[in-house]
Amino acid sequence: MNIDVVPVKSERRQQIENQLRLRVGLFDAEKARLMPDLGPLLYLLFGSSGRRQKQGWAEPVDEGVYEVTFRTPGLGQSYLFFACPKSNVWYAQLPHLILETSNDTITIIRKSAESMDAAHLC
Repeated sequence: MNIDVVPVKSERRQQIENQLRLRVGLFDAEKARLMPDLGPLLYLLFGSSGRRQKQGWAEPVDEGVYEVTFRTPGLGQSYLFFACPKSNVWYAQLPHLILETSNDTITIIRKSAESMDAAHLC
């Protein structure tokens, strides 16, 4: 099984604090479709300092599409990892997202699990 994490939509929200809402889809590259049956999606966000910033469960919003909401990361790069414990698919097995935050924009870069150094494996 070849699983990909695909950013679907993101938006900044202005409430009491700046928040980023990001939707991601778990995509089966071999069958070219979203994967609706992997179970709950766990996420782990590391800030630009390398310290864990937030951990939690992504909310399912559609078949194979999940939503995470967290405080907008500080300037620099942050790293967003995913796991599906029910399906026994862990952080090092899924691509992760790099969030490059500047004063004006947040750029999302998808990084495949195969391109990670052994030192970065969970």
